[in-house]
Parts: sequence; structure tokens; C-alpha cells
Amino acid sequence: MEELRMEIWNKLECADGELRNLCTVLQMMASAFGEAYANGEEMAEVLEHVRDSIGSVRAVLDDATDAVRRMKSAAA
Repeated sequence: MEELRMEIWNKLECADGELRNLCTVLQMMASAFGEAYANGEEMAEVLEHVRDSIGSVRAVLDDATDAVRRMKSAAA
């Protein structure tokens, strides 16, 4: 049970890091929007980074959800 708690904690810390990365990318995107808007290719790259970051967060949260379910099953 303690192992699962630690796994969940680690997954949530990872999600926190991924969300911080996403915030950084979004801040960079906002500050560079005027320049990137003039260059559609650059804007597309920034949006790809945002999409990838969101995918990473979703994957980590899916893992954490699975760990919580395993913990609940083990406790039952």
C-alpha cells in the first residue's frame, strides 16, 4: 500500500513538473506572439510544443489514476 502511495506521489510531482513546463511554453508563446504570428511556421512549432506538453500531462495523470485505482483495489 505504501508503495502505491509513493508511486501516486511521484506521478503527481511529475504532473506538476509537466504543468510548469506547459506554463513556461504558454508564457513564451504569449510574449512572442507578435513575432510568431508573422511567421506561421514558428507559430506551428510553438503550438506543437503546447500539444506535446498537454499529452505528457495527460499521460502522467492517467498513470496516477491507475495507481489510485490499484490502491483502492488493494485496500478492498
